[in-house]
Amino acid sequence: MNLLGWKRNRWTDLFQNIMSFCMSAYTYWKLARFYVTGSTDVASLRQVMRTIGVHCLVDMPLAQNELILHHLLVFGLVLLQEYHFSFAEASYPAHMTTSVAVFCASELSTVFYVVRLMYDRWFELAQPRPNPWFMRLNDACFLVSFVGTRGFLMFTQVVANPAYYNVLHHFAWVATPVQGSALFNLGLTMAQYGVTWGFFGLNLYWCTLLLKKAAKMAGARGSTDEACTKNRRWTESMVKWGGVAQLVVALYHYYRRWDGAVCLDVGGMMLLAMTTYGYHASLEREMSNTATQWNVNVLQDAVLDSYAADIAMIHVRVPMYLASLTCSRCPDAVWAWVAWGTCTLVHADCLRHYIHFLWEMCGRGDTFLLEEPAEGHYKTEIISILMGWPVGISTLFLMVVSGSVEYAAAKCVVFVLLCMAMWVKPLYDYNHLYVHALLLVQTGVMCWVNNMDVYPFHPSTGVKG
Repeated sequence: MNLLGWKRNRWTDLFQNIMSFCMSAYTYWKLARFYVTGSTDVASLRQVMRTIGVHCLVDMPLAQNELILHHLLVFGLVLLQEYHFSFAEASYPAHMTTSVAVFCASELSTVFYVVRLMYDRWFELAQPRPNPWFMRLNDACFLVSFVGTRGFLMFTQVVANPAYYNVLHHFAWVATPVQGSALFNLGLTMAQYGVTWGFFGLNLYWCTLLLKKAAKMAGARGSTDEACTKNRRWTESMVKWGGVAQLVVALYHYYRRWDGAVCLDVGGMMLLAMTTYGYHASLEREMSNTATQWNVNVLQDAVLDSYAADIAMIHVRVPMYLASLTCSRCPDAVWAWVAWGTCTLVHADCLRHYIHFLWEMCGRGDTFLLEEPAEGHYKTEIISILMGWPVGISTLFLMVVSGSVEYAAAKCVVFVLLCMAMWVKPLYDYNHLYVHALLLVQTGVMCWVNNMDVYPFHPSTGVKG
């Protein structure tokens, strides 16, 4: 709703930009002082939180619709953290100030964002608009600071950090004055999880769009077939080693532990590494035949066998890992083995359906391009088979058997990023390389879960320890 015509108003935009710049600069000045004092000036950190909360409250009636959700989530984070601090007194979990500082640090990118907005406003009548080196540097700083603080730092220090969830558990179930009300504690915990994951998920989406825009500006999508072929051939030469890299990551995690469960997981990864290498090597060979054949038909005889084998091995490797995880985490739990059997049947059925789908396309003489156009009629069905039911159910199984919120959250984040990579295409011609980089992260998280020595929660018994 545009109250009194305030939104999209020249003077309103100017007021918002000045207010955002001052708030962000003030936040980083206070954060710098906070760390200079040895992270002991908690009152200063609380003052920063309150300032950010007031800014979101004032800016909300003026903000565009896509920012209202962001302001609501931030305001929720500020209220919950202030609630926590009100019961902390002299003692509080060590990670509490770190997590609050990480949330505040996400405002760094606002400085560079406002500089770009103000520069564009200043030169809006210039034709063409000048874009000197210092503004390109400003844009690069904006991208790095946004992805670094709102993506990487928040993932490592908050979403996938056990210490953060210990903080939430402490204040929801230990430090609150309403300890006798389980319903209140449960509601508080769900609110904490909701605003944390909601804020992180929104920033992940924005990170993906930023990567897409940056890749487009950097010329990731070639303007000619020759440029596309060059980019694609380079990515395929890298991607063919993706499975081997995943195997190296697994060996690094498991080098101190070798048992039947580990051998099962590593064996599945070795099979997938071989088929991945064979498939992408065949693509590389096909693209080297001509300078203008970057979009290869995967149904041709030279590629089809290796392509089908690679897809099949994905559906084989995941049940092998889930069996390894079940053996490690809850080998005596009947429900876990029943769930594993269900996941395996889903993968087997989807593999059968996929092979039948390929045979039908070959029988009709169809062409299935490596890069299906946006209007391609196979794109939706292919992704539905590969990333829909089988991977979704397996991801849910992994999150449950993980037994701790931080591991489940980490696996869920990687799954969401993979889905975004399929649909949003943030890196265009380099997107396949980006997907395999995410698979490396996924492999690390999966091995991380499978290799835990001490579990905060055992899913088969429900006992902490």
